[in-house]
Amino acid sequence: MRQFCCRESFVVVSLLVIAVAFNLFRLLPSFLVDVTDGTDVVLHTLLAEAVVDAVKDGRNFTDPWQGTMGMGHPVLHYYQHLPHIMVALLHFLTLGTASAADVLHWSTYVLVSIFPLSIYWSARKFGFDGLISAAGALVASVIATNALSGFAYSSYVVGVQGLYTQVWAMVLLPIALAAGYQVLHERRGYFWAVLLLAATLMSYILYGYMAFITLGVLVFVTSLNFNLSFQASGQSGSRSQRRRSRRSSASNSSSQRSTSADTPSLAAILLTRVKRLLVLFLLVVAVTSYFLVPFFLDLRYFNSSGLIDPILYDSHGASVVIKGLFQGDLFDFDRFPSLTILVLAGLVVCLSRWCQPIYLVPVVIFAPWLLLFFGRPTWGSLTNLLPLSGDILMFRFIGGVHLGGILLIGVALGAAWRWSVSRTNMLYPAAAATAALVLLLPVFVERSSYLGENADSAKGCRGLEAAEDQDVNALLEELRTLPEGRVYTGKYHYELGNWGLEYLAGCTFLQTMALNQGLDTMSSLYHRYSLTSDVLDGFDESRWEHYNLFNVRYVIAPEGQRFPEFVNLRNRFGQHRLYEVETTGYFDLVGSELAFAGEKDDFLPAAASWLSSGLPNAKRHPAISIDKTSRGFPVSFDQAPDAIAQAERSPVEDRGTVLSEESGSNFYSAEVSVGQESVLLL
Repeated sequence: MRQFCCRESFVVVSLLVIAVAFNLFRLLPSFLVDVTDGTDVVLHTLLAEAVVDAVKDGRNFTDPWQGTMGMGHPVLHYYQHLPHIMVALLHFLTLGTASAADVLHWSTYVLVSIFPLSIYWSARKFGFDGLISAAGALVASVIATNALSGFAYSSYVVGVQGLYTQVWAMVLLPIALAAGYQVLHERRGYFWAVLLLAATLMSYILYGYMAFITLGVLVFVTSLNFNLSFQASGQSGSRSQRRRSRRSSASNSSSQRSTSADTPSLAAILLTRVKRLLVLFLLVVAVTSYFLVPFFLDLRYFNSSGLIDPILYDSHGASVVIKGLFQGDLFDFDRFPSLTILVLAGLVVCLSRWCQPIYLVPVVIFAPWLLLFFGRPTWGSLTNLLPLSGDILMFRFIGGVHLGGILLIGVALGAAWRWSVSRTNMLYPAAAATAALVLLLPVFVERSSYLGENADSAKGCRGLEAAEDQDVNALLEELRTLPEGRVYTGKYHYELGNWGLEYLAGCTFLQTMALNQGLDTMSSLYHRYSLTSDVLDGFDESRWEHYNLFNVRYVIAPEGQRFPEFVNLRNRFGQHRLYEVETTGYFDLVGSELAFAGEKDDFLPAAASWLSSGLPNAKRHPAISIDKTSRGFPVSFDQAPDAIAQAERSPVEDRGTVLSEESGSNFYSAEVSVGQESVLLL
């Protein structure tokens, strides 16, 4: 037995070393390429730099103003920020020698690489043996999808998606669930469970949300299972006693009374665990209340953009998801469905062992999230029962599917190996090992090939970028020396055709390069969290008043792109052109006789109607109230077009002049000459 345990420990350690080493060695080439990453990494880098600046200025680093994207917005007021704070902390720990961008880049590499250890630790914490836990760890990182925002490499490697906050939550979610599970079943470990669940929530709000829903389902299912299996055990004991009743009927009667008295009721078990879950939930809410309270108080200003691909909110529907599962697209995209086969095998094993609560854990994680991943096309109005359903990206529920699938694969591999070694014939272990090798070797070969191709693609983009470095760097350097103003590089909406979608230097949008240089850039490419971000898509390149409204003072465009006469060519940089427009700056004097109110979902049509009217040229800006119906806001958003049409008949009035203005880190100031009662617009 000791010899077997030693061999098992060796196998466990070997599997963990293989899993982590594979990540470290095969991910490294992509991360070594010095290429501009135009993915969501841009957003996260700018947010991390905003945190760094807030710390330096002595401001609240959990809620800084980010001023260079989409006309500025307090993004972290509504957005998970623990990863950005950790980036800032590591930046300061290196005494500033490692930039926020470098820390973010290499922390992604480390977190993705060590993810198998998170799976192993959490599986052990749930109660699985070392083999099952190590088998799950082995496959944790080699899921393949077509960039579905799950646990696959495509969510994190250079040049694909750049889901930085999710990589933190991906590592934290399994161990947070395991710690929470321990609290529910053993009433111990509250400190670590609260800490890990709070960290998961503040790393990625959706994954924290998923963690508590999962724990809630675990409370019910495992409590019901415990009660049923306990009763089954008691009944089995009674039958055995009845078979011995001829020898001791008195003893049998006494034993039955004892069993009946000791059997806990389902209600008692469920109530106990629900109380523990409620305490856990309240403690996490208390720890994160500094964020949650302002978040919910100001949720009416959080934009759930209707201009984002609706699949992100609604997901795909049952038919697409089920078809994708059985075709292998959820775990084995574009390769033999090895992991999919193991997921289904693990599901069979777990269901066959339903009397053991531990085997329900992978099922409870996998099945509910697979059902919820169907999304609104399947469940329709039932999704409104979910808290915050209107703001949830149900597309991201695939993370729960992947986590449950990883545990199911671990069960399939571990159970098969344990069954084989329990046979006296050594052919069984040999056959099990061969089958595992046949299934998994192609998986690792394909993932290795994928990462190699990703590194080659990054190198190719770097070469294309280098060919334009001199021109682009000179252009951006000139912009930094000019008076402040917003930069326009085209529009980037996925459905609206515009030259900005094709304006690249190498493989990177010019807007991305401008943002990376800290330039105030007009676009909503990287976030649409502000209500005004969707309005930017209504910008009309032919109307001067739109340039003035948004203070678009500079335009970067490719050679040959045509603009109105008021857009003046300033300089040429190879194939790139720099234009300048005369505006009043970041400030202007406007009127505000109109007042509109309504729900945030009705704001965009009203704003678009105003923007396309003549009122911006007349500098007549309505006051806006979200969810407010006081006397000062008599016109609802749906009545705005009629009110705007009537107001357009009023004459244009001279309200005054902006004499000078100044802006800096977290401040704007202006000196104005006012001709009549006006509103100073920033």
